[in-house]
Amino acid sequence: MDQEIIESIDNYYNMKSKYEIKKKEEYDKLVKKMKSDNNTNKKISKEVKKLNYPCVNCKRKVNSIFHIKDNKLVALCGDTKTPCNLNIEILKGDVGTHHNLKEDTLDTINQHKEKIFKIKLDLIFKLNDETTNFALFEKIKKELNSEYDYLLIINGIMQDLESIYNNDEIDGKIKNYHEYIQAIDIMKMNYRKENDVKYLKGAVDIYIKNIIPLVDELYELKYNVNRLDKVNNIDNQKIWKYNQRKYSYYQTEINWGNEAKIISNVFKN
Repeated sequence: MDQEIIESIDNYYNMKSKYEIKKKEEYDKLVKKMKSDNNTNKKISKEVKKLNYPCVNCKRKVNSIFHIKDNKLVALCGDTKTPCNLNIEILKGDVGTHHNLKEDTLDTINQHKEKIFKIKLDLIFKLNDETTNFALFEKIKKELNSEYDYLLIINGIMQDLESIYNNDEIDGKIKNYHEYIQAIDIMKMNYRKENDVKYLKGAVDIYIKNIIPLVDELYELKYNVNRLDKVNNIDNQKIWKYNQRKYSYYQTEINWGNEAKIISNVFKN
């Protein structure tokens, strides 16, 4: 897949994630306030429906429109009368994933194994002549070996992806993280012994200057996807799931036919 398309798809999902996270923050804030004021669930639900969220692009409280259908990614400003320049439309083409392909290959392998087992039964009970069984066995064995070779290729691709996010740099940063935590624990012990506030200040400084940036770096290195998704609604309650994955969607996708294409990719940088 072309690098420009890869970056555009990645940008789309990042923008969508930021928008959904901001929506949840404002939703939670309103619900918490109304509950503290002892409003009824009916009134809370009514007010929630009136909420307008900041457009991910122009920041006006007019919402943003994100939808994915038929492998088309679309993002637009929620203001239909005077929209900002947000206009993303990307055709992902006909795609599948390595994970799905691996599952399909394993299913085919199991089917071939069952056929070979059936041939064995035919030989035991002499349901077919040996020549027929042998020819069938050779045919299925050849197909099974091809599927195994295909599976090795898929596993190799997936292992290459794993190696991107499992490396010495990550191990080093994890080690640094534990060292900083240990330093904070020592400062806390010293504070309890000496009752000197300088140890608490030192612990806070380490957390702000070292641990927070380090955790952010680890997230970037270990997980290519960090986003909040709305999974379903139960009794008008929004259910959210935090999605954390090592790979971006495009990294595990295979194009089967129609190529991906950028129709429009307009937004403020």
